Amino acid sequence: MLPKGQGCYIELFWLEPAVLYRVYAGAMDGLTRSHLAVRTQVNLETIRFYEGKGLLPIAPRTASGYPKFSESNVEGFAFVKRSKLSGFLGGNS
Repeated sequence: MLPKGQGCYIELFWLEPAVLYRVYAGAMDGLTRSHLAVRTQVNLETIRFYEGKGLLPIAPRTASGYPKFSESNVEGFAFVKRSKLSGFLGGNS
């Protein structure tokens, strides 16, 4: 509590405008893991599993570190999926 007769000092802080945000107006080139999973009709974890096993090529990364897959990755994943269903990769699902 302030002594009687003394005012209160309030310091105001002004926020600087944020000019360093990146806004992407359109779709970025390539597919995310989620989009690849939808396109190939598999679970997202399946994409990650196949990446870890080396069955999918290493995808280039965006500036923020996210992998971006190409249309050739969709075709390659379809090949891996068909191979697995045919029994070449030791599974039937």
